[in-house]
Amino acid sequence: MFAPLFGAKDCIICDAGVHPSLAEGARLAGARLVTFRSDDPDDLEDILRRSRWARFRAVVTNGVHPFTGQILRETVNHLYDRGIYCHGLCYPVVPEGEARIRLMVSALHSEAHIQQTLNAFESAREVAAFAVDALDALGGLQ
Repeated sequence: MFAPLFGAKDCIICDAGVHPSLAEGARLAGARLVTFRSDDPDDLEDILRRSRWARFRAVVTNGVHPFTGQILRETVNHLYDRGIYCHGLCYPVVPEGEARIRLMVSALHSEAHIQQTLNAFESAREVAAFAVDALDALGGLQ
């Protein structure tokens, strides 16, 4: 999965706890592979600061950040409106309170597709942060 997306000018930053197959796939892509300590956001932030030289950077973990159902719907709709086909997974498909977004990358996706996806997620992050703040202020986020 990594080889079509990353090369020698890129940096793949792996959680120390990732499955060995993920780390090996990242290594085979030819990008610089850096490991950060699991559950240590300060270590990750330091590595991200020191890897600004990279054309592209990717953070690889085993886990995913759970969404609430309300934020998931807004985020999936936002991505879809920007041309990103993805699936929102929520209870009972995943444990209650651990909704997530699933998307697939294939060899047919171009660098422009990947950049479009990154831009859409950045925009969605801003929308979701606003929604979380608004729901929290209204007492609606549990």
